[in-house]
Amino acid sequence: MLADIWPTGYHAAKLARVQPGESVVIYGAGPVGLFAAYSAILKGASRVFVIAGPEEQRQIREAGSNPLRPWQVPSEGMGSGQWNVKACNRHLSSLIASGKAKPSFLVSHQLSLDEAPEAYKHFDDRDEGWTKVVLKPGASKTADQKQHAAKAAHANDD
Repeated sequence: MLADIWPTGYHAAKLARVQPGESVVIYGAGPVGLFAAYSAILKGASRVFVIAGPEEQRQIREAGSNPLRPWQVPSEGMGSGQWNVKACNRHLSSLIASGKAKPSFLVSHQLSLDEAPEAYKHFDDRDEGWTKVVLKPGASKTADQKQHAAKAAHANDD
């Protein structure tokens, strides 16, 4: 996560000049939006709201933020650009090492490398519950994938 999504979310909070005690609104509850919310909290924002649909509310709360539905606030177009994500990796790594940050809240699955094609399909299809996948080379098929396969097999018994 230090290679892309968290540094990008952190950079958004930095560009917004988030200060301790402020209230912040984030538009979008994708991985980068959730890390922007998390970064605002780490920078001391007292209240962070994330604009998203009802399906993302659990993840928003896990990031320490408050969910809002899109029709509750006005929306304007937001633009973003590329930046050097390595610029803050050392700082973010130190937050993890010191225990001040735990970005693992966004990991939904830990799978073997053999399961990568199926995991990417779930992620690309934006299937519920598939936010970030950690692939572990050399690992055997995971328990949650075995359970998913068993449920699928029983569903076909009908």
